This record gives sequence, structure tokens and C-alpha cells, in this order.
Amino acid sequence: MPAKMDYGDFTISDVKKQFAVNLIEDQALFTDVQGQNPPQWLSDFLEIRLPLADAIGTEKAKSEFIVAPILSAARELLNRQV
Repeated sequence: MPAKMDYGDFTISDVKKQFAVNLIEDQALFTDVQGQNPPQWLSDFLEIRLPLADAIGTEKAKSEFIVAPILSAARELLNRQV
């Protein structure tokens, strides 16, 4: 069984080799998707907590201070349909 790796330890090259992934990078998948402005609370939250997440420097800190709030905002923008 291979050793565990944190998300930040993976590279595209590693993923392609280890999981036999074929990337199609020249295809525009989201041309019809309109951008959304983030909720104000997310901008305020990230402004304060990005430096903290960066200072802590762990995947857990990034997940809790960056990824989770962004996913929560996306859910809010999609009327809780995800």
C-alpha cells in the first residue's frame, strides 16, 4: 500500500502517472458560465484569515480557513442546492 500523501504533495505529473489520468487541457468547459461575486462575508472572512492560514501552513488550516468557507459561499450562491 502506498504511503499517504497530503493534497499539497501531489503534482499533476504524479496524478497522471499514479492514477492513469489523461488531461484534456485545451477544451473550454466553462465558457457559458457567468461569474459571481462572492458574498461580502466571505471577502471579509478571507481578508482576516488568509494570513493566519498561511502562517499556520498546514493542510488542515487551509481547509478550515480557506476551502470550507469558499464551499459554504458556493452553496449559498446556489441556493443550497449542493
